[in-house]
Amino acid sequence: MVHYGTTDDASRAKTLDAINALVHRQTGLEVREAYSSKMVIAALKKRNIPKQTITEALLALRRDGYRKVVVQPTHLLDGIMTNMMHDSIAPLRHEFDTIAIGSPLFSSVETCRQMVEMLTRSVRVESDTEVFYVGHGTQSMANAVYSMLDYMFKEQGNVHRHVVTIEGYPGFDSLRKILQKSDCKHVVLVPLLYIAGNHKSEDLDGEWKEVLERAGYRVEVVQHGLGEWPEVQQFLVGRIQHLLK
Repeated sequence: MVHYGTTDDASRAKTLDAINALVHRQTGLEVREAYSSKMVIAALKKRNIPKQTITEALLALRRDGYRKVVVQPTHLLDGIMTNMMHDSIAPLRHEFDTIAIGSPLFSSVETCRQMVEMLTRSVRVESDTEVFYVGHGTQSMANAVYSMLDYMFKEQGNVHRHVVTIEGYPGFDSLRKILQKSDCKHVVLVPLLYIAGNHKSEDLDGEWKEVLERAGYRVEVVQHGLGEWPEVQQFLVGRIQHLLK
């Protein structure tokens, strides 16, 4: 399992540790993990919590005699971190009989549709409410996935569900423009993040909520990320089971 990683112990237990354990229970496979963020690895090392890079994890598997490997990321987008994952795997492919690599959560039109249906079921919308699913965002073209997700909500008739980002486009300014055209005074912010860590607490529960409340909105922030949702966890297990066929 390849995770971006997190320094938050509670979030790690509810998301990364949880999916690792679930994959083992449902597939019977030996499950190892690697973090794609060297920054997170370094921060955890200072606290005596060792985590391996992708290269280190693959070399350990080779030393332990494994010849067939399945790599499944918990990344959301097929973007920068996923490209780095592939770059790390490529030089070591010849060390194994097979390395099967799974895709991120939002990796195709079909998987995006499935995730939109899940997000629609999981978050109820009252008539006077605007719901914003808030992703991390990126400067790469992978960011276009967020606009596709937004379009899919609207295509289903969910005109009060929107997708925005923290560091990409559309962002907080786009959210405010949507609210200016709406009569709704209740706003729900849903982390479209695998782990609802610092971005949830500092941005959604912090600056975003404060600005919106000052403007007169009643703001509710969903406190868990996608990695805590049983449907998302099961979706990832299904990806791995497909790779095993």
